[in-house]
Amino acid sequence: MKHPLNQFALMAGLITLGLGCCNAFSQTAYPNKTITLIVPTAPGGPIDMTARIVAKDLSSELAQAIVVINRPGGSQKIGVESLLSAPKDGYTLAAVSPASMTINPVIEKSVGYDPLKDFTYLANGIEYQSVLVVHPSVPVKTLAEFIAYAKANPTKLSYGSGGNGSSMQFTTSTFLNLTNVEALQITYKSSGPAMLGLLGGEVNMLMPDLGDIRQYVTNGTVTALAVTGSERNKRLPNVPTFPESGIAELKNWTYTGWIGFVASAGIPPEAAQRLQSALQTTLKTDKMKEAFDGIGFKVIATPPLEFKKQIADGLESNKKVVKAMGLKPAS
Repeated sequence: MKHPLNQFALMAGLITLGLGCCNAFSQTAYPNKTITLIVPTAPGGPIDMTARIVAKDLSSELAQAIVVINRPGGSQKIGVESLLSAPKDGYTLAAVSPASMTINPVIEKSVGYDPLKDFTYLANGIEYQSVLVVHPSVPVKTLAEFIAYAKANPTKLSYGSGGNGSSMQFTTSTFLNLTNVEALQITYKSSGPAMLGLLGGEVNMLMPDLGDIRQYVTNGTVTALAVTGSERNKRLPNVPTFPESGIAELKNWTYTGWIGFVASAGIPPEAAQRLQSALQTTLKTDKMKEAFDGIGFKVIATPPLEFKKQIADGLESNKKVVKAMGLKPAS
């Protein structure tokens, strides 16, 4: 027969052990350390801007610090590789765009990752229009005038891009191909430096996101010719869409960029669920919508499954574009 005091000691020990297990669980519940958010471009562009706006409020929602780190280069491939080579624990995320997810995988066979298999989709955050702008040295005011000038001066035009496979390069080259216009590509690390190249006169044509360039259009530093959306942007209401330009080749051409958030495939399910939920909460606040509206972006807060389908659809669409342009995927 066990002594009552021994039974009490045993019960007390079990209770203590149980509390210890609960405490250990609570201490390791996700997230319990700093999260890294990789931006695969240089500072100053739309992806960097979006990541920093979201990271601030997401950090509050998760009650954990988020450090934004820029890993530019390789048309965003360097940043994506940094994500995929990090531990698959949910503490490394990345901001992504069409360049990394639906363009590079189509135009480069050895891109090194599968956008439909190698990522945990968290949320597609925002979408934006691009705008065709020219340096004041180009003597045009409308898209029709620009195309006429370009064809009359085939060696005078150059455009900036974030490199082959970047969204800016893909949309610009598609536009040039549709209109049979020639222009020399000048490559920068990302869209931010490319915009500085336009402002400094290093290139005379650019197709950046509207948020980056709007202030320079408004103050007359550059001339805006058309926006890529299906309707005019309320931040530049006097700038027509490409279909409104009256150019037959562009009557059906529109493009909308986006910026979303992913982690590596294989992160713990509880981490994925927490991040997905926290991003939905963060993105859908009035504060967030106002912040992005102020720079001409639109919050979409697309949930994971829809986001992945958007990527799959984008890959198929871009394959058709590449085939129509007669481009062969690089090795």
